[in-house]
Amino acid sequence: MSTTQLADQQHPWIGLAPFTESDCEFFAGRGEEIDEVLRLVRRDTLTLLYGVSGLGKTSLLQAGLFPALRAEDYLPVPIRLDHVDGAAPLAQQVLSAITKASDTAGVEAPAPLPGETLWEYFHRESNHFWSPRNDIVTPFLVFDQFEECFTLGRETSGRERRGAAFITELADLVENRPPAALRGDPQRARDFSFKPRPLRVLLAMREDYLAELDRIRSQFRALGQNRLRLLPMGMPQARQVIELGAALIAPGVENRIVRFVAGSVADADDGEITVAPALLSLVLQQLNERRLEQGADAKITADLLDLQQKKIFEDFYLRTLKPLDPGVRTFIEDRLLTASGYRNSCALDDALSCPGVTQPVLDELVNSRLLAYEDRHHVRRVEITHDVLAPVIRASRDSRISREALAKAEQQKAEAQAKERAARKQLIVVGILLILAVAAAFFGWFENGRANAARDTALAARSEADRQRREALAQKTEAERQRGEAQKQQVAAEAARTSAQQSRNNAVAAKRDADELINFMQYDLSDRLKTVGRLDMMDAINGRIRKYHKDHPPEAGDANALREQTVSLGQRGDILRDEGKLEPALKSYREGLAIFEELARQEPGNAGLQRDLSVTYNKVGDVQSAQGDLAGALKSYRESLVIREKLANQEPGNAGLQRDLSVTYNKVGDVQSAQGDLAGALKSSRESLAIFEKLANQEPGNAGLQRDLSVTYNKVGDVQSAQSDLADALKSYRESLAIREKLAKQEPRNAGLQRDLSVSYNKVGDVQSAQGDLAGALKSYRESLAIFEKLAKQDPGNAGWQADLAFSYWRTGTMLGRSALD
Repeated sequence: MSTTQLADQQHPWIGLAPFTESDCEFFAGRGEEIDEVLRLVRRDTLTLLYGVSGLGKTSLLQAGLFPALRAEDYLPVPIRLDHVDGAAPLAQQVLSAITKASDTAGVEAPAPLPGETLWEYFHRESNHFWSPRNDIVTPFLVFDQFEECFTLGRETSGRERRGAAFITELADLVENRPPAALRGDPQRARDFSFKPRPLRVLLAMREDYLAELDRIRSQFRALGQNRLRLLPMGMPQARQVIELGAALIAPGVENRIVRFVAGSVADADDGEITVAPALLSLVLQQLNERRLEQGADAKITADLLDLQQKKIFEDFYLRTLKPLDPGVRTFIEDRLLTASGYRNSCALDDALSCPGVTQPVLDELVNSRLLAYEDRHHVRRVEITHDVLAPVIRASRDSRISREALAKAEQQKAEAQAKERAARKQLIVVGILLILAVAAAFFGWFENGRANAARDTALAARSEADRQRREALAQKTEAERQRGEAQKQQVAAEAARTSAQQSRNNAVAAKRDADELINFMQYDLSDRLKTVGRLDMMDAINGRIRKYHKDHPPEAGDANALREQTVSLGQRGDILRDEGKLEPALKSYREGLAIFEELARQEPGNAGLQRDLSVTYNKVGDVQSAQGDLAGALKSYRESLVIREKLANQEPGNAGLQRDLSVTYNKVGDVQSAQGDLAGALKSSRESLAIFEKLANQEPGNAGLQRDLSVTYNKVGDVQSAQSDLADALKSYRESLAIREKLAKQEPRNAGLQRDLSVSYNKVGDVQSAQGDLAGALKSYRESLAIFEKLAKQDPGNAGWQADLAFSYWRTGTMLGRSALD
């Protein structure tokens, strides 16, 4: 989810884009819903938020819920799972999102250990989330568009298996159910707390996929008990949205805008009106753009609304379809609209058979809010999002039909003219024949019979030419009649378009000593204000602090005073960044960076200053990354990485420094991934691998470290596989396999280790299959199958193991089939 600010005083409405947390002051109309979701989140671990497409679930979460939750010591963690083949494991995506959200909020979060489950991460005895003021915060995991687990997550058997395993892992976390592998290992279980941990989870999804939850309800006992259905806005809510820009709208226009968006009749009661927030935001954005064309001081008037009613949705429709194949427009107008101009729907399979219509095109149109998916009786269908678009699409259809009729008439006219020219040519031929016939008569009466025959032939040819000419003239007349009819249809379509109805967040304690007051303002008060989101007061306080430092500059050699001055610069940067003012934030961070660089240069052995310097490098990199300056961000993160590698090497037993190092590796990896640098990503994975190899060698009897090492080998192998480096991938997977065979042999009753072993066999088999080594792949798959058969027999009620077994049978069967064909 983006945190870039999209709205401002001159642009309070942002169209179809979702509001971000930085836009919270411009998000309105959902106060009751925000309060209700807050109540539900406080009440229980799991909350379900659902509604139809276009009601603003993402905006409600980002701009409405997140700021309110931060004020109550929650850490919102926005999560959008990536189900594509080659993406990181789903649980790893969740852990990465937690790390990113923690870094952004300045929260001290536990570093994930390779291969641990979500339950293990949150229940490790020492794992807590600490705010900058050393208070425990509650992570709030928000899974947006969760229905994708049931759509994109089931497109292939591999995705479905991965998704099912993740659902089980997420359910274990929500229900505080220790993983099966941990239940079978009492010694390892001592590292964990089995008490409920401070955690909240929210699933946001489209209403039409609610039935899919029945398939996982047995795993989530609380699913559906704590939920809110998001509904369209009513008139009062819609007016709140409009009144955000009251200074930009002429008095008396507000209700007319709402009724236009709602497509309501003139005498409809206000209480009957409902509005889709996405369409309302689109109309307001478009009206505001037309207003700005007249000048910043202009207003949205009734005349402007009347003038733009037709054009807003028409421009939206045409602009959306402009880059697409013309066949897409024909499909929408002919298949998704009845002959009378009402919305219709079409089965997805039928839609994909139409010229120009592909799955990516339909997904793009759904994301732009022109079309929507609807599932009825287990059949996915496509439809137009709102009735208000139907007149625009009908007018476009009528215009297209008129153009097609005119083109057809012109074609018929051209064909008639061509026939007429052919007839004229034929008449010329007939004339020549007549002349020849007359000339032939002068050759003698004895050729009379022959001449008569020639004359009869000539007369017949002339008669045929006359007939063809009459036919050509008749075709010309019919072409002109069709052209006139097409022109009438065009006039009627224009008249129909013209006459169609138009619808759419304290007081400051005093201290006697100035330095104590500044320290209080800089730390305690600023931290408290941050929790309630009062950026304005934080900015004012930070300004007073900076003025104090300017009026009372540090004495020469006073490193502590210089550090306090730098802290204020960092806080200033944090405020500006939270306000979306990235360039000033970067300037403030760089001023602080210059001071920390000088202090660190003067005291190179001061680990605290070195760490402060690395933190500031990361903040600079965060802003550069947000600005899209990936090269600059990578350079800043690598400066931090150099420092943290040095600190971690000096104190390899310091868990905090190790965590710092892992955070920066993650930041480097994020940028490399964004740049498509798989080689860089592989290098980062190998850096992690080197750390675990060292730790595992120091404690060879530590089964946990050995397992972590095997997981990291698999991660390296996954990147190599994505690079098509099958030989090295096979080598990495076999390194992991060797460790897991040893661990499984040491603890043959540890089901978790047995399952790890089977996973490694499958990874080895996948590469062997890709290399064409069918016999080797079959052997690996059979080794895996034997383990899964044993596990499934031990616990027939374990759905995850049963799914593993079914998938293992499928792999083995497929390989047997390929071997038979060979």
